[in-house]
Amino acid sequence: MSRNYAETIADWYLRLNGFFTVQDFVLHPPESGLQNSSDTDILAVRFPDVSEKIGYVHPPDWTFLDDCDTDSFNEWDLALDKGVTAPIVQVKGGDTRADITEFSVERLLYAIKRVGLFAEVEWATIQQELVHRAVTFRVYQLLPAANAAEPITQRYAIGKLVISKVPTSHNGPWVHLSLASAEKFIYERFKTYKERKPYDWDKFPNELMQYMLWRVQRGLEE
Repeated sequence: MSRNYAETIADWYLRLNGFFTVQDFVLHPPESGLQNSSDTDILAVRFPDVSEKIGYVHPPDWTFLDDCDTDSFNEWDLALDKGVTAPIVQVKGGDTRADITEFSVERLLYAIKRVGLFAEVEWATIQQELVHRAVTFRVYQLLPAANAAEPITQRYAIGKLVISKVPTSHNGPWVHLSLASAEKFIYERFKTYKERKPYDWDKFPNELMQYMLWRVQRGLEE
């Protein structure tokens, strides 16, 4: 399925922050009893120990960069380094204030099941929490390795994220990122590695990202 520019920017914002993404994910099958099928624009998941060290400040310092949008995810209570994080993402690229109707009770339950972070006995509770909150999570204690000094804990978080060109028509229980902020993050990320990866603009499997990187290489991003 072809994607509009807003969904492309949102998807690459997530991917450059270390998420695996599924696009246009159907949130309920026809047999669910609902009249019409719907989808979430992006269903994403990120694991806590993501590492892709492709850049540095300058030799001989060799200081590796934290090139993710860490502050935003911390503010949203979707911390990238505390456990597995799974945002359910809706993208709105129009010029008018959009209603967000995709976070219905049934659709949230389908997304919770599909992500697979929580046991079946917790599905209904997680669903009800997510109806009233932007983010909910559980902290589990894992079996430690034989030589571990202390027990290992893992945080599993799921949340609702709206990425839109203009503010939504009302402030629901979700976290929000402006499309302009997502675009700025991508440009800044490309600028960070401008000298490190000068000839990779055509390696992206997306024409919009190729164009944005091409602009950065020529100093035209502003």
